[in-house]
Amino acid sequence: MSTFAKSGFRSLNYDSFRPHYPSSFYDILSKYIGSREVEKTLDLGCGTAVATFPLLNLSHYVYGIDLSPSMIKTANDLKAQRLEQLGITDMNRIEFAVSAVEDLEVEAGLYDLITAAECIHWFRDLPTFFSSASKYLKPKGVLAYWYYVDPVFIGFEGPSDKTKSETEICEAADKIYNKYTYEDLNWFGKHWEQPGRNVLRDLLVEVDSAIPKDLFEDVKIKKSSLSTTREFDSDDLGIKKEGIPVTSFVKYMTTFGAAHNYAEANGEGSLENFESKILEEFEKELGWDREKTKVNIAWNTGYTFMRKK
Repeated sequence: MSTFAKSGFRSLNYDSFRPHYPSSFYDILSKYIGSREVEKTLDLGCGTAVATFPLLNLSHYVYGIDLSPSMIKTANDLKAQRLEQLGITDMNRIEFAVSAVEDLEVEAGLYDLITAAECIHWFRDLPTFFSSASKYLKPKGVLAYWYYVDPVFIGFEGPSDKTKSETEICEAADKIYNKYTYEDLNWFGKHWEQPGRNVLRDLLVEVDSAIPKDLFEDVKIKKSSLSTTREFDSDDLGIKKEGIPVTSFVKYMTTFGAAHNYAEANGEGSLENFESKILEEFEKELGWDREKTKVNIAWNTGYTFMRKK
C-alpha cells in the first residue's frame, strides 16, 4: 500500500488504465442491502475513486479516504466530470480526504454502509479493522469489500500465430503475463509488497476467515477464478474489457505497484525496456502485432458482504 502513497506514483495513469467495476455489480450490492435507506457511506482506500463515485447511486452521501495524497488529488480533480456523468449537481454529496484507515476518527454508528474496493488485503490488523467497522456502522449496517486480481486472456482480434488455436494462444499469453509479473525475478516478481499481494492472489481467503461471527451475520462470499473456466456466473463481479490494443494492456501492467518499485530500483528507462521486451515476446511466441492486435481480458474477482449484528 505504501507504493501508491509515494509522491512519484502516477495516479492519473492508474485511473486511466485500471478496470472499472460494472454497474451490474452495484445492482448485486443494492439487492443485498435491500430496502434499507443508505444515507451515509464510508469508502476505505478509495484511491482515485474508480469504485467510489458509483456508490452515489446507492447512497445520498459518500466519504472516501485514502492514504495517498496524489490519489485523493486525482479523485478531486475528476469530481466535477464524474458527477456530471452521473447527473448529480450537488457537489457536497461526495467528499475525499487523506487518511489511513487506522487513523480515522468518526462517531460510532454513523454509517449505513462501509466499503473497501481493492484494498483490504493491505489491512494487517484484521481484528481491529472488523471491530472498528462494526463500531462505525449503524445496527444492521452493511460492510462490503470486493477486489480483482490478475487478468486472464479470453480472446483477441488481429494477427496471430495461425498454427495455434485461440485457446492455445490465450493460455500462452497468460504464461507470458505470469512470467513478467511474478515468475522471472528480473522483472516485477521481487518488487511486490508482501504479504498483501499474496493475500489478494489467494482471493482474500485469509481475510474472509477472520470475519468475527460475534459482530457480523448474513455473510455472503463470492469468488470467481478464471483458471479453469473463462466465463462468469450471473452473480460474479464480472470485470472484463474487450478490444484493448495489446500496447494498452502492457501500459496497464506498468500501473502495478510492483512496476513502480521495479522502476525505482532499475532507473530511468526501465519501464520502457519492460514494455519493449514483453511486446517482443508476444510477437515472437503468439504472432501478435503490437500495432494491430487487440485483446479481450477478464479478471479473477470476488466480493464479501455482511451485516452488523
